[in-house]
Amino acid sequence: MKKRRKSSNKQRRTAKARRTDRDKRGEIRAPRDDPPAPRNAGTPARADPSVPPLQSPGHLADCQRRARIVHELLPQFPGDNIEQLARRMGIAAHTLSLDYKAATGNILDDVVRENSLQHAARLLTTGPVELSIKQVATACGYGKQGNFTRAFKRRFRKSPRQYRRTMS
Repeated sequence: MKKRRKSSNKQRRTAKARRTDRDKRGEIRAPRDDPPAPRNAGTPARADPSVPPLQSPGHLADCQRRARIVHELLPQFPGDNIEQLARRMGIAAHTLSLDYKAATGNILDDVVRENSLQHAARLLTTGPVELSIKQVATACGYGKQGNFTRAFKRRFRKSPRQYRRTMS
């Protein structure tokens, strides 16, 4: 296998100088007035871009059914992420996310995060035994306490410790 030789600064300057010379001589063409072709120029365009693509008649019903199942599963498994929810439902995580968005208009990741943080707030204030913040983070599906604290602070504008003190 041949090693590729790096160009030196002198070679780069030379190439730049050549472009400048060609520009001065008028060899470089001026930009065209018409816009460049889109990247997907080979694919046929739909007649009206405001019309959503056609889907099977039962597709929206399937999406709505899956969204209902997600809403049933979230309270039962508050520490689950999208991949775990999708595995429980027997579908791909990406498909579940797309279907949830199609049915509700909301982003599934935001809903799952909100559910786990609400569960964390309940555990911090009303737990039968006072759990450590690390235990709460683990119960809510966070692998690292720092990630949990950052997400909790972003949502409630207080650290988990401050939240526990003010709400207890």
